Amino acid sequence: MKTLLSAALVATILACDSGTDASVTGTVTITPASATLSIGDTIRFRAAVTEFTGDTTIQWITLDGHIASVDANGLVTAQSVGVADIAARVKSAPSVIASVRVNVTGSGQ
Repeated sequence: MKTLLSAALVATILACDSGTDASVTGTVTITPASATLSIGDTIRFRAAVTEFTGDTTIQWITLDGHIASVDANGLVTAQSVGVADIAARVKSAPSVIASVRVNVTGSGQ
């Protein structure tokens, strides 16, 4: 199910970006690969870009901001119980993208 939801997030983000060039290659790797947080907790994800020539500025995205928000530096804050997918993409080449899953549990669990 993780792969299915993460793939859905990536597909939705790409569909919203009319400037995507599918011929661009590269890889984004996010660490850690997943996280479980309590409401109010934070974690910083890191993104590494390989096999890509050009500006490697990362844009962090979530479509589940009510569950877990993410800032421009990959800092995720757990907002409410649920599951959120967090994506990192190369800003200059939006098709170079990866995502991770964040599970948010109740406070102090």
